[in-house]
Amino acid sequence: MATVAAAAAIAGSLAFWLGSGPGGALAAGGPQTTTTRHGEVWLQGKITHDGCDQSEAHVAIGDVGCSITVNGYAVSVIPGNIRLQHAPGAVTGLDASADQTGKHADVYAQLIAPHSATILSAPKYYARISG
Repeated sequence: MATVAAAAAIAGSLAFWLGSGPGGALAAGGPQTTTTRHGEVWLQGKITHDGCDQSEAHVAIGDVGCSITVNGYAVSVIPGNIRLQHAPGAVTGLDASADQTGKHADVYAQLIAPHSATILSAPKYYARISG
């Protein structure tokens, strides 16, 4: 029974990776999807709030870092000046000098509260901004 459950989890993860990988059907800005499992969240969708946009505030990201909002989840993507216990996940395609609202994001992150997640807790997490 455990083998069947593990196979189903792997198949679900594989389907997610194939859909979101380079050239995948969802990589070009396809439909919004949210999957939560075992304290982690996979998000694909448009950025609805860019807390990393420095062009409007004209101030550095600072000590607390910043986040983007995708599918209603605020995701911490830049650590700022805080010291992290582990290597953070990677963020690619984020331009902190411009508002990224409306761009597509593929995110794999750790849930830290309802509708709040972070890529800063482990190198396996990521946020990819495109389009």
